[in-house]
Amino acid sequence: MSNKYILGGGISGLIHAYLNPGYKIITPEIGGKISNDFMQNTILMHESPEAVEFLNEVGISFKKITHTIKYCKGGEIRREIYQLDKIAFIKKKMQDDKFDTKDIALSTHDYYINILKFDWKELIKKLSEKSEIINETVIRITEDKIITDKTSYEYDEIVSTIPANIFWQLYYQNKELKFDSISVTFALADEAPSILSGVPFDLIYFLDKRFKYNRINAQNDKYLYEFSGRLSEEEVKKALPKHAEIIKYYVDDNGIIITNENNIPPKDIKFLGRFSTWDHKIKINDVIKESKFSYDFRNIWSRQKDFFNRVDGLSSIQTIEQKEQKTQSFLLHMMSEMSEILEELNYKTHKLHKEINVDKVKEELMDAQKYLLSMFIVWDISMEDFVKEFNRKSDICDERFNKIKKDMEKLNEKI
Repeated sequence: MSNKYILGGGISGLIHAYLNPGYKIITPEIGGKISNDFMQNTILMHESPEAVEFLNEVGISFKKITHTIKYCKGGEIRREIYQLDKIAFIKKKMQDDKFDTKDIALSTHDYYINILKFDWKELIKKLSEKSEIINETVIRITEDKIITDKTSYEYDEIVSTIPANIFWQLYYQNKELKFDSISVTFALADEAPSILSGVPFDLIYFLDKRFKYNRINAQNDKYLYEFSGRLSEEEVKKALPKHAEIIKYYVDDNGIIITNENNIPPKDIKFLGRFSTWDHKIKINDVIKESKFSYDFRNIWSRQKDFFNRVDGLSSIQTIEQKEQKTQSFLLHMMSEMSEILEELNYKTHKLHKEINVDKVKEELMDAQKYLLSMFIVWDISMEDFVKEFNRKSDICDERFNKIKKDMEKLNEKI
């Protein structure tokens, strides 16, 4: 029985569940932020090999689009700005002239983004159809259980995609945490400012403080304005062009998040996605890549098992004696491979040093790794068992290291 759960039914949770069958999603609703039209217009999937492969696998048709970015500075529209301009804009966006700016990429380092254009609702629908979803609300998380408004579930692993500030309210412990964020107000309007008359753009940043909004996304014949902070419709109306009409208005309370270094997940729990990790740099593409890594690791295990079965036949290795004999054989093979790794290095002091062929080192390391992996398979150790044992042994190593460190500190104090 699978005791692996995903908290949250937003796009991050759905992607992870699709790429890693065996997880059950616990959520009262599907889609998360992207179910809101405003969010669909502000969240982009950048073109990448992983994203293209993922959409093709799910069966989502898409178009490759060049998303152009421009800047409004000093009453002029520009394609490029200086680093100091970007820093000034970020301080405007953060509503803090003293904000310590470390990441100045904005949407990208360049003045365009290659994106994949598709129907977000279709993607959510197809992913949810492939997922096992428990329609319940989580009210508490302990070290071994998820308690919902209807029942409870023992877990071996949790992938949390819910916002970090909410997670830590559910998983209460005495820990120093502070999650800073700034609300963002969105307004879809039927008119752009006059300064943009005749200017083609997809996204434009407004650096001047005389413009209350930070940026505008072009949405066909409509314009999505974005403001820092929680503004009323009346305040938004005053900031828009004189004759512009507000079509839709929305406030995202956690629109701008500020990375918190102490947001470290508890044991057996993994954080996935921008709001769970509380890291503004995380994009949908990163979620695909990270979720695919879990899938790839499982695939590596299965592929080696299949190869081992074809070469040796797993059915012929059943008894302890047979497992012992096969392990000894693999160890001898592995020792030979380890020797080949050594030959790629400058370990002989009496010989001239040679240039290291890193690709060859990788190849020899992988030969040794495949034999090591085969030994796990000989002893019927699954990928899940491997991860569990790795964590158990890591806990022991951490405990030993911490004890040695404390003993050394005490010894130094005496000296």
